[in-house]
Order: sequence, then C-alpha cells, then structure tokens
Amino acid sequence: MRNIGLLFITVALGCGQADDAGWAEATDDADLPLGTAEVRLLPSADVGSWNMAGASWAAVDDGLKFAAADDAQSQVLTRAGLALGSHRVGYAPLAQGKGVSATLFYRAHLQGSASGTVQAELYLDDQLLASSDEHPVGAWRNYRDVFTVSAAPGGRLSSRLVFRNPSGRGALGYTQVWLSVAVQSGTGADAGAPPPADAGTPPPADAGTGDRYANARRISGTWVLQQIDSAAQLQSMLAGSLGDALDTPGVRGFSMRVAWSAVDQDFSLLNAGLKAARDRGLEFTPRFMAGRHSPARVFAGGAPYYLKGSEKVPAPFYADGRVNDVFEAAYDDFVGRLAAWCRQNGVHLLHLAWYGQDWAELNHGAEVRAAAGYTFERWQLAHDRLIDIGLKYATDALTVELPFSGYGPVTAAAAHFADHVVAAIGPSNPRFFCQSNGWGPSGDWGAPDASIEAQFDQVWSRQIFRGEQAIQPEDYDWSVLYGFLRTNHATYAEVYTPSFGLARAALLASELARFGQGPLQTP
Repeated sequence: MRNIGLLFITVALGCGQADDAGWAEATDDADLPLGTAEVRLLPSADVGSWNMAGASWAAVDDGLKFAAADDAQSQVLTRAGLALGSHRVGYAPLAQGKGVSATLFYRAHLQGSASGTVQAELYLDDQLLASSDEHPVGAWRNYRDVFTVSAAPGGRLSSRLVFRNPSGRGALGYTQVWLSVAVQSGTGADAGAPPPADAGTPPPADAGTGDRYANARRISGTWVLQQIDSAAQLQSMLAGSLGDALDTPGVRGFSMRVAWSAVDQDFSLLNAGLKAARDRGLEFTPRFMAGRHSPARVFAGGAPYYLKGSEKVPAPFYADGRVNDVFEAAYDDFVGRLAAWCRQNGVHLLHLAWYGQDWAELNHGAEVRAAAGYTFERWQLAHDRLIDIGLKYATDALTVELPFSGYGPVTAAAAHFADHVVAAIGPSNPRFFCQSNGWGPSGDWGAPDASIEAQFDQVWSRQIFRGEQAIQPEDYDWSVLYGFLRTNHATYAEVYTPSFGLARAALLASELARFGQGPLQTP
C-alpha cells in the first residue's frame, strides 16, 4: 500500500445523529486533549467544487464562531435539483507542532423542498484522510466533526463538504466553515511553513475505527466471474465447474453477471447466488447488463432506442438531443433497489452498467454513433449522469463500479470519466472503482494495438481505485497477468470460471493466493 501522507487519521466522530429526532446542535468549542494548544484556521483558498453555485472560500469564511455566520447573505449551494455536489477549501499549513486532533466546524441548511445529507472530509494535500458520517440537513444548523490524528501535518490541510440530495428538488448548502487543530503544547502552533517531510512512518491502515480502506479490503483479491441466466443453470454449474472454481483457496468471492431484465422485478436469482457464495464463506457481488438486456418496460415507457438485429438497444439521447430520461429514471429506480438489497445482505461491491449494447461496458460503436441526435458531447453527458446516479448510492460500506473499457473509440471518454469521479468524490475514494475489462497477455484494456492501449493507460494516472477483468475465459501465464495488477495498483481482479479448469489452473491458484495475501493495492 502506498504511503498516505504525514497526517494519519484513526477515528472520525460526527456531532449529529442519524435522523432529525436525535439531532444535537453543535457548539463552537473544540474538545482539546490535555496538554495541547488550539490553532483555529479560516479557509484561505478554493481547492475544488462540483455542481455548486457560488463556490468560493470567501463565501464561507464568516469567522471563528457560529454567531458570526451571515447565513443566506453569502453561501455556497448545490445546483437546484442535482443529486450530488461538493466544495473543498484549503487552510494555511501549520508551521510546527504535533497535531493530535482536528475539528471541523460548519453551518449548513437546505433550501426549498430539498432533503438530504452533508458529509465532511479531511485532506492532506491531495490525499483524503478521513470522512465523517452523513448528517441530516434541515433549517440552518451548526455541525462539528472531530478527527483524531497521530502525527504533525506535513502539508496543506483542506476540508470538503459533500451534499447529497436524492429528492431531486431544491438545494443544500453552507455559509461557514473553519478548522481547529489541537497541537501538543510547547511544540509550536504558529501558522507558516510546513515541517520537514520525514515525520515518521504511518501506522497500520486498519488502526482504530477510522480505516477508510475497510471496504476496499473486503473486496480485494480475485473473484470468480460467471454469467448466470437462470436458477437451474446456477445449480447445475455449482455442481461442476463453478463450484470447483469457488472452492479454490484464496478466492475472494463470486461475481455473478446477469441480464437486467432477468432480475428487474425479482431478486430471487440474486438471492440464490448470494447463498452459493455464503455457503462457501465467500463474498458476493452482482453485475448487471443493460443495452439489449434492458427490461421491456424501459422501451414501453418511451425510451429512444436503435436496433441490433431484432433487439432494442437504448440510445443515450433523443433525436432532439435530450438525455434519455426514461432510461435514466428506470436505471435510478433499479440501482436504488439493488443498492438497498446489497446493504440488507451485507454485500459490499455493486457492479453497474452503462447504456451498453452487448455487455455492461462503454458502447461508443458505429451503431450508437449513427443514432438520431448523436454528438459526442451528448453521449458523454448521458454517461456522466449515470456515474452521478451510482455515486448517489455508494457508501463507505458499499462500493460501486463502472467499466472504463468498451466498444468503439472511448479512450478520451475513459480519462474524462475518471476526472469526473475524482471531481465528484475526491481522489482515492474507495466508494467508486473503475474497471478495465481487457486484462490479458497484452495489457489491461483489450485495445487493438499498443498505441491505443497506452491512451487508455491515462486512466491509471488518476487517483481512482481500480479493478481488472480477464478479457476471455482462457489459459494464460497468470504470473504475467498478476504482475500487471501490481504495476497498475489494482485492488481486485475477476477471472472467468473456465480458466480454473484449464492447464495452468495450478499457476492461477498460486498467483491469486499470493495476490490476496499481499498488501492492499491502492491508487
């Protein structure tokens, strides 16, 4: 695992409760540990924003007491009706002194008929260190989140507030934020230049209850991938090749690929797959395909489409350029129900689908580019919106994934989507994974030549969690393929069932065990 910086978080405590009935208003006093001095910092720079109106640090620097807040006179709000927005501000770095806690104070509210939550994140330079619980947002409220730290800061601290508004109405926002840092007395507490960058070794990443990689650990390793069309097929395969693959020592879990139409209104097939995994002590993850596998109700509702043979494939846009809102609404409904099923059943990874065509991957092939209303910008925007729907349902205990490989020219789009995710939830956030579905002897993306493969590799330069899926159910030199995973800092891999029964099955078993026992791979 990579060094995550010089300021290490062990615990994050929120001031609010999970619902309005248990709400306790925050005060503007920090609970300082014995033997420490307090340094209070106002924001002094903008670091980034996403889907926010009026995003400026100057709008939220109202002072170091809640009584100084000017509320609606200067505030930063999510754009009306959008499900997700965030604003990140920076503070002057501490000069010296060992920081032992950091407390973030902020004042937020909702506007109009919105309903939703706010979550605080603490960063050191570009590295997310910890995040708070999600707090309910109502009329103007004061919030305080406490982060326990174990070493002096080695760079510029920043905070980000993430607003989630699933109602699709109104807006959420805030008017004030400041940071209080407790430093050990006698070590210096003046703001100024940062201390030397050799401030020790980070503690174990699972120290305390503030392990922000906890869910990444749950899903790390190698998954057995199998498409299942019926319960009868599942039981038959469990008695043969699929059962044998799942019994391989060191396998993380069962990744079951299904048609959206097969599980749209009935999750019994998912329940059967979950039971198969749990009976073996394994994790389970569903992955659905849209495209020609979308349920008939999507097209009956008026969604635009084109034909592949006799099958309907949803187009991401209408002929007049509008986004396919019928598909989007059905997708949002299904993903919401599927995410709820995951949470209820302790499932920690949910694979999502794009509009697609034959598979869950990106589809920018000749067929969709010939559809009425196509422009690259419209196609890309429609896919941005699917990312935002997925992020709406991601939590610290439920990671969502989308593949960034696919059919047609998608290299520029893949890099754009990686940037979209980082802008929305911050760098190296394990709530979202991208995936390359071309993992094989020639690389990761299944590109037709080395030049296009290299263009895809732009994604790996982004601070985004990633997994990889084998390109085919074949027999490979698995030492080479697992070497690619380590080079790319991939957290998990998916291998098709048949590969576990081919000539180099023993090598596959050896490599997946070694990969699973190694350090957690992070971006």
